[in-house]
Amino acid sequence: MSKKLFAAALIAAASTSASAGVLASNTTAITSTAQGYSQAFNLGNQAQSGVVLSITAKGDFGTNYAGFDEYLDFFIDGVKLAHWSSTNGGPTTVITNYADYDYTLSGSIALSAAQWAQFSADKVLNVHWQNTSMVNPYADLGGADFVSFTIESRNAATAVPEPTSLALLGLGLAGFALARRRKS
Repeated sequence: MSKKLFAAALIAAASTSASAGVLASNTTAITSTAQGYSQAFNLGNQAQSGVVLSITAKGDFGTNYAGFDEYLDFFIDGVKLAHWSSTNGGPTTVITNYADYDYTLSGSIALSAAQWAQFSADKVLNVHWQNTSMVNPYADLGGADFVSFTIESRNAATAVPEPTSLALLGLGLAGFALARRRKS
């Protein structure tokens, strides 16, 4: 009986921890001017922490001429988290594939615990990205254009029992072992 009880205690302890991994991900080809994307992603019931948004966008994101509005805007639940072009300092890395017409922007944004609590409260992430009005598809200049993102939990929160709970669990298991020994 004590083996069954011990196994049940281990399963219960393991089930309180959160899992790390990809929460939402997509890659979409840019095929039209000012293209956008929207999708709702259902979240599980487990808590997450250390959530990071990684974005890679390849295309016409240069703002090298006066009056040009060539940005990628990225939103979760209506909150703008990125406003990136090749020249605005938002992305971590900017690669020029074809001068003035084609860039690869990439970077990551760590979401704060407060942001993540707000976004995940309803167990649904509404993800939206929008290319501004002058972002055009130039597949012949530098290759196919796309926007790709991944939202992942890198450091899943693990429920750690407090010392009193552990002591009570240990006393309970010891009591069952003692009762079994007396029956024998």
